[in-house]
Amino acid sequence: MTTSRLSSIPIRVAILASTLAVAAGCSTATPAASADSEPVSGGDLTFAINTFPPCIDKTLNGQTATAFHPLYDKLVDQNLETGEIVPWLATSWEVQNDGRRFVFALRDGVTFSNGERLDAQVVADNFESQKRLGDSGFATTAKSHLANFTGAEVLDASTVALNFSEPSAGFLQAARSDTLAIIAPESLKKTPEERCAQGVIASGPFVQKELETNAKVVLARRDGYHWGSSLNKNKGEAYLDSITFLVVPESSVRIGGLTSGQLDAAIDIPSTDVDRAEGAGLTVIPSLAAGINDSLLLNPTFAPVLADLNVRRALVKGIDTQQIIDTTYTPSDEKARSILSVKAPGYTDLWSEYTYDPSGAK
Repeated sequence: MTTSRLSSIPIRVAILASTLAVAAGCSTATPAASADSEPVSGGDLTFAINTFPPCIDKTLNGQTATAFHPLYDKLVDQNLETGEIVPWLATSWEVQNDGRRFVFALRDGVTFSNGERLDAQVVADNFESQKRLGDSGFATTAKSHLANFTGAEVLDASTVALNFSEPSAGFLQAARSDTLAIIAPESLKKTPEERCAQGVIASGPFVQKELETNAKVVLARRDGYHWGSSLNKNKGEAYLDSITFLVVPESSVRIGGLTSGQLDAAIDIPSTDVDRAEGAGLTVIPSLAAGINDSLLLNPTFAPVLADLNVRRALVKGIDTQQIIDTTYTPSDEKARSILSVKAPGYTDLWSEYTYDPSGAK
């Protein structure tokens, strides 16, 4: 449906269900390493996740587990402080035809973990495949990014053009997501079912070493990796030898594992458990979304009265979002000040438009 800016009511920026809690004494390098310590090569990290995904290929399931993120590289990356799109597998790009055509120059020397090489044809095949899979009911997140994608052109071995029927202002940001990561030709030949069950071959700094469905994933450092994102301080091989992701559904058990030293890190610590985690000496790192905030979306198709813009504006003014935040969430949670996250390109503080105003609502 088409909605106006005021048809979404932001409730919060982020709940710490996407928070990473890290034990103070992490055994991956020096047990009491500080922020100023020099990185040390070697070591193994044990990381707790809350669930095992139904599909382990992140290009098919954009919401799949953190465990598989280190396998992938993308064309571009994004500085979440400034919103700037920066090079990764693509060293540069041009936006042409009013945002309908994106021409990427690719980095030389990139290989997938099976030895296949990255070139313009591989990138073109990836986007063509994602478009087909999206239209077939798979890769649903990619489908939204590629709704107006009309095809790819190989201009030369290291230059590829991606064409859209309509201007695609958000495409560059989408291109830094895992759902548009570039995978090996060998994996493109597999069925979606095979990819979801077995995973894929990619070009990232880690490779999948061991997989036990609903229990654990073990990733191993990839030798020879040297094409990390331009944002990375370390663009070469990972420091860690391996990462073991364990499925631990209960947040209380994850916190217990951190405090006992059985775990080095855990994700999805609810905001209600932050005090307990910090009281146990853990470092809690909040995470903010880089796209759209959690919102109350109004559907005028289901409730025709909501088609009236004034009704939607009245709802915005008539809901005391600050009271909801104060009574339901914790000091670790931040209120949304726009539909877009503060980390999203184009963010503008619109809190004045969401101020509680009962008389204005009437």
